[in-house]
Amino acid sequence: ESSLTKMNPIQYEEVSQKWRRLYDQMSQCLDRVDNKLSQRAGELDDNKELLKLQYHGGWIHTNLKHLEPRRDVQYETIKNCLDDMERSVKDHLQETVRYL
Repeated sequence: ESSLTKMNPIQYEEVSQKWRRLYDQMSQCLDRVDNKLSQRAGELDDNKELLKLQYHGGWIHTNLKHLEPRRDVQYETIKNCLDDMERSVKDHLQETVRYL
């Protein structure tokens, strides 16, 4: 039974690389938003939007932390979750670029 839930090494490498790419993209995005917020002390409307983006980006980043691939999770399960997160990351990056 346990062999049915384990990923093979190729599957594990695939989802690990995808997870790392998404996690790194969100880390870099959050860093850029933090830097922009520290530069924009007086622009209240932009700061409000940047804070919303920072909050939402932090939510995505935290969810990605919990999705770090493990060999004991079914490949299809983690792949589907990462596909959903990939869409969220892409949307978030597109929204964020307007303010950076």
